[in-house]
Amino acid sequence: MKRLLNLFLVLCLLAVPVFAEELEDMETFGTCGEDMTWAYEDGVLTIEGEGYMDDFEEDAPWAAFKEEIKRVELDGVEYIGARAFTDYDELETVNFGSDLYEIGMEAFKGCDGLTVIYLPASFKVFGESSFNSCSELTSIHCSGRFPSFRMNCLWNTFGKIYY
Repeated sequence: MKRLLNLFLVLCLLAVPVFAEELEDMETFGTCGEDMTWAYEDGVLTIEGEGYMDDFEEDAPWAAFKEEIKRVELDGVEYIGARAFTDYDELETVNFGSDLYEIGMEAFKGCDGLTVIYLPASFKVFGESSFNSCSELTSIHCSGRFPSFRMNCLWNTFGKIYY
């Protein structure tokens, strides 16, 4: 019995470096659209390129960092993909850049860490349920013309829209 226990402990200790290597090998960059790339570092997710981000049926490629992402920086993104950030509760800030046109379906649904957002003059469309159930979102600032609102885009979100 003692030998079996010792063998088990040795195997557990051998597994620790393998697990640490897996964490180090986790992808911290990749693509998320035809001309879109993403990179994660120290709580910041940067997405850049030209045009449209992919829609996601399930997890976005950066989902491994869901609990760590506090800020998103967008550059050249015209469309934020469906479900790109659904339930990212640690997300506090999004810099939408100057090219954003549309936010996809459920893109920021349930992001309780968001309190204020500033949308660029190029912005035109809130996708279906795009900010649904963002319980702490208190103000949405739109600097361009008044955008269109798809079904339930701000449902259970009690923020004011400044236009």
